[in-house]
Amino acid sequence: MRNESDVRCRQEALTGANRTFRVAAVGDMMFDRSLRPPRVIFHRPASMSNRLYGATDGVETFVNDVGTATWLSAHGLAIQDALVTAHATSSIPAPRSRTTMSSSPFDRIRRKLQEADFAFGNLECPLSDRGRPTRNEACYVASPAMAGCLADAGFKVLSFSNNHCLDFGDVAFEDTLAHLRRLGVKAVGAGRNLESARRPVVVRAGGLRAAFLAYNHVGPETVYAVDGECGVVPLNQYLLQEDLARARSEADVVLVSMHWGIEGSPVPTSFQRRFAHLAIDSGADGILGHHTHVFGAVEVYRGRPILYSLGNFVFGHTHHNWSPGLLAFLSIERSGISDIQLLPIGPDPYYPAQLDAAGGRNVLKMIQRLSADLGAEIAVSGQEGTLKLR
Repeated sequence: MRNESDVRCRQEALTGANRTFRVAAVGDMMFDRSLRPPRVIFHRPASMSNRLYGATDGVETFVNDVGTATWLSAHGLAIQDALVTAHATSSIPAPRSRTTMSSSPFDRIRRKLQEADFAFGNLECPLSDRGRPTRNEACYVASPAMAGCLADAGFKVLSFSNNHCLDFGDVAFEDTLAHLRRLGVKAVGAGRNLESARRPVVVRAGGLRAAFLAYNHVGPETVYAVDGECGVVPLNQYLLQEDLARARSEADVVLVSMHWGIEGSPVPTSFQRRFAHLAIDSGADGILGHHTHVFGAVEVYRGRPILYSLGNFVFGHTHHNWSPGLLAFLSIERSGISDIQLLPIGPDPYYPAQLDAAGGRNVLKMIQRLSADLGAEIAVSGQEGTLKLR
């Protein structure tokens, strides 16, 4: 049975109605609010007392449990002194918590998101009650209930092609795809094997077909899909050009999501600019970037927009060098993107909302200056910025 949107698209095609739609595009979304110490602690005996270890080379490995913490403390040592990540904030491991929030992270921004036909963003953590951390670094996971929050807020397409997608292993990765699929949210750039991960996601809106592709350039190497193993799509020229050719044959407009760049930097690298230009030369109508956790410069190349970084949209924790993020409204026609409206988002990293007038204007002025260096002209009015393309 056809749904109402399919019927509307068919009617518009028959009547020659003006075909246009809006996409609300955002950056990184990570819902895990807990900070967990690592599973394994490494001490170099050379930095410890020979009285305890009787050796000056090699590495001692400890399991991070209360017994270990107590033993280390009794001998004048602390987990903080070990070779671990900055997330180990206590010598006694904190209990793992998966408390479900009574409210959605999108409560303050839902109405704004739903001004568009649908929303797109980058899901930065798996949604699962299963799995275990896969490395001794920052590993994140959030409740499957977050899939419902995303669907309710208007997200129809999510990139899962990033460095945290396999934080809790294959089972959590595949759980995430299943939870989203059940609620009608399509994941792009990720799949049970490389072939499925490369497949474009096509959405119909406003009488047009929009295709999405997604790539990860920041590793780690264990997240990339291969034949027979789940994961995400690496960013390389061969895959990009082949995928764009296929997407162009299936859709009127093609948008490419890129997880790339240097954390904390609002300026694109030469690699980013080269691949963004390559993508547009190969058929992309726009580039949506993320990963740096800060807003970034905007470029217009051959009349098509490159948003190098949309920054954070929802994040379970903050950091001293992270900045407000951006909500970008893309107005799309058959000929491509006609204009983009930029709205700065913040300041609460977990409950995004549009920044106040003064804060929003300051962010936009900075983006305006960064983008001018790349030849993009952004008009600023109050707390909103506009990039005209047609």
